[in-house]
Amino acid sequence: MTQIWDKWGLRIPCTVIQIDRCQVIQIKESIDGKLRHNIQVGAGEGNIKKIKKSLLGHYLNAGVPIKKHLAEFEVTRDNFLPVGYMIGPSYFKVGNYIDIKGTSKGKGTQGTIKRWNFSHQYFTHGNSKAHRAPGALQGCEFPGKVFKGKKMAGRMGNQSSTQFSCKVMRVDTPRSLLYVRGSIPGANGSMITIRDGLKKMDKQVRQVNEIRTGVDTYPGDEEDPYEVYENES
Repeated sequence: MTQIWDKWGLRIPCTVIQIDRCQVIQIKESIDGKLRHNIQVGAGEGNIKKIKKSLLGHYLNAGVPIKKHLAEFEVTRDNFLPVGYMIGPSYFKVGNYIDIKGTSKGKGTQGTIKRWNFSHQYFTHGNSKAHRAPGALQGCEFPGKVFKGKKMAGRMGNQSSTQFSCKVMRVDTPRSLLYVRGSIPGANGSMITIRDGLKKMDKQVRQVNEIRTGVDTYPGDEEDPYEVYENES
């Protein structure tokens, strides 16, 4: 993560997202109860030695380089993009809200206190070797079993997680970077998928004509403060 400051001098923690060579690979139309329109998007740079021949032919038919990751997004018919179209950060605007989906960090096997935020027992008053124990799991005679879904110790993390309503604070088109307020799921360098924020869609529609934020889009032709810091050091 990094941080930026708005025009009022408030510090805003941000996560920098790189949109790495995202291209449209395929256009799909399927009938699954209703007519659906999807586009397949590829990102990154794949290794030709680690790819199957069937998938290699898929890229050759599309006329695009080999990608490292593939994802599909549902769109409307009038929003179809041509195959090979490069999707960059210019699609987003400062002040937009987006939903970010990724795989959370794996934390291994954890107890109920860390995994489910249970309270610990007394550390004194005669308690012995049960300070972090979860407590009773069920009754003896009734129900006489542990119900499914009981919160217990187990593997934590390494699961699909979605962070809703992340605000776009800065768009760096020349470097293909996106600055988002707050943290996002996943480790550094992990793959994520971005979509328009569903929970604040009505708010974004009202702000289409005028987006009031303290941070502007980086134009790219002015002096970049990050380059100044590097030269000074």
